[in-house]
Amino acid sequence: MVINDIREWIKATFVSHKEFCGYDAPKNSSTFGFSYNMNEQKSMQWHYMHRPKIVCVDGFEVSIQGGVGNYSTPKDFANEYEDMEIGFPSNFDDPEFADNDGQVCGYIPVDDLQKVITRHGGIDVKKSGILELNYSNAKKYKRELKLERILK
Repeated sequence: MVINDIREWIKATFVSHKEFCGYDAPKNSSTFGFSYNMNEQKSMQWHYMHRPKIVCVDGFEVSIQGGVGNYSTPKDFANEYEDMEIGFPSNFDDPEFADNDGQVCGYIPVDDLQKVITRHGGIDVKKSGILELNYSNAKKYKRELKLERILK
């Protein structure tokens, strides 16, 4: 299975706070969760979730992340972004990564990320490990069903 649209990959790798922690986000928790309250600490862990590394059909690999600790807009774990952070691309041939120092490059527009994904033949779902996502603080989310809904 191949995902050709980066926005669909973002949706496929999104998990809600309730899915991750097993409860709704505390209404009075700070965005960063700096608290000794156990529920808010779980909330903080949710904000620092990472999406799996992308592996494209042609073998190109890159980490694309968004969230509180990432150079992204919005700065939250979300199912839509304007800009995202990329890290550790397997090559730097793409002009969108011209300013990359070999590690992390922030605030890359999602439209530019789409150009990269298209150029490399789309995202290989199996090689990227999307179906194996598991979150330590929650029951395993049925990613296969979510992918089927998104890709219809």
